[in-house]
Amino acid sequence: EQGKPDIKANTKKKQGNHSSENERKNKNAGCDKDDNGNKDKKQKRKRQSKVSKIKVDRDEVCPIDKSILPADAVFKGYSDSIIQDIKIITDNVRYRREVYYSASSNKSYYGDLPTEVAGHGEYGVGIRSLLPLFKSECHLSEKSILSFFHNFGIIISPAYISNQWTKGYDFLHQEKSDIYQSGLKNGSYHQIDDTAARVKGKNHHTHIICNSSFSAFFTTARKDRLTVLDIFKNFSPREFVYNSTAINILKSFKLSRKMRKALDRTLKDKNKYDEASFEQILDAMPLKVGPNQRTRIKEACAIAAYWQQTDIPIIKRLICDDAPQFKQLTKYLGLCWIHDGRHYKKLTPIFKCHQQALDDFIKRYWDYYHQLLDYTKAPNPCQSIRLAKEFDDLFNTHTDYEQLNNRIAKTLAKREELLL
Repeated sequence: EQGKPDIKANTKKKQGNHSSENERKNKNAGCDKDDNGNKDKKQKRKRQSKVSKIKVDRDEVCPIDKSILPADAVFKGYSDSIIQDIKIITDNVRYRREVYYSASSNKSYYGDLPTEVAGHGEYGVGIRSLLPLFKSECHLSEKSILSFFHNFGIIISPAYISNQWTKGYDFLHQEKSDIYQSGLKNGSYHQIDDTAARVKGKNHHTHIICNSSFSAFFTTARKDRLTVLDIFKNFSPREFVYNSTAINILKSFKLSRKMRKALDRTLKDKNKYDEASFEQILDAMPLKVGPNQRTRIKEACAIAAYWQQTDIPIIKRLICDDAPQFKQLTKYLGLCWIHDGRHYKKLTPIFKCHQQALDDFIKRYWDYYHQLLDYTKAPNPCQSIRLAKEFDDLFNTHTDYEQLNNRIAKTLAKREELLL
C-alpha cells in the first residue's frame, strides 16, 4: 500500500510580516495613519539622483555646428549627459620571457611571469574572478558560462570550468582565515546571527559574524553552543579544560552537585584534553553521564579552554539575539534591539483598544531606539543616565492589553543586555 502523497497547496500559507526594518530605518515609521487609525495612501517614492554615484571613464565633447548660431552667440560651457555602457573585450597577453642559456651549467634561465599570473595556469585574474561571479551571483550553468566565454573568443574547456568548484579556489580558504583572524583582533564588539541554508539537499545553518570592519560567513550542519565556539576558534581542533571557570559555568547550567563531585574526582584540574580523550574519560566515569549532562560538561570545559588559549583573539563583547547557544561564551553579552522588537510585531490583538495600545507602544519603542542610535554618535555620561532612566520608564508601562504587558516585562528583564 502506498503512503498518502504530499500534495502542495494551490496557494501559499500567509505568514505574518514580523520585520522591523521600516521602524529601524525610519524615525517617523508608524506615523502614516489618519485619525481613524487607517493607513494613509502610499506616498510617492522620492527618487535620489544616481549621477553622483556613476564613475565617468572618459569625456567626449559634442561640438555644435557653428553655422547655425546667431552672430551674438557666446560660449557658456557644457551641458553634461552621462551615458552608461560596458565593454566586454579580450585582454590576451603574450608574455615574452627572456631566456638565457649557460653552457657551463647546462641550464636555461627564464624571466619571471608577473605574480598575478604565475602559477595560475593559462587564464588570467579576470577570467578566474568571473567564474565564481557567474556561478554564485548570476546562477549560470557551467554550459552557459562556457558559451559566454566562447562567444567572446576565449578558448576554455568545460573541464577547467568544472574543476574550479572542486579545487580551483582552495587558496581562498587561507585568505578567508587570515581576514577572519584580523577581524577578531579589531573592534570593541562582534555581532553574530544565523539563517537557514541548504547544502546538498540537507538543512544547514549559515552563521554571520561581523563588526564595523569585516563580515565572515560560515555554513555548518548544526548551530549549538559548541558549533558557535568552533566558529569563534576558526574551527581549530576542540580542546577541553576543567578548571574554576568550567566549574562556575556548570553551576550556572544547574548540573547536579553529585555529577560535579564526580567530575572533581575524575578530571585533573587545568589539564588540556582533546575531544577523543575527553569523550573516553566521560565514558569511563563510575557515575553514568547522560546525553544532556555530557553536552553541558563539554560546553563548559570547551568554553574554559577557549578563554584560556592565546592563539586566537578572544571575543569579549558579543551582540546577538536571545538564543541559548550564544550565552556563556563571552564576558559581555549584548542583545539586539531588532530581534527584540520583532516579538511586539508578533502580537495579534483583536480589540481596537488593544490594537491602539500596541501601536502606541511600538512607536515609543522605536523612538527610544533612535535615541540610542543618536547617543552612539556622541556618547556622554549625562545622556547615558537620561537614557537609562527613560528605559525604566518605557518598560514599566502598563496597559489594558495583558499580552503586551507580559512582553514588556520580558524586555525589562533584559535591561542589562540591551543597554550594554
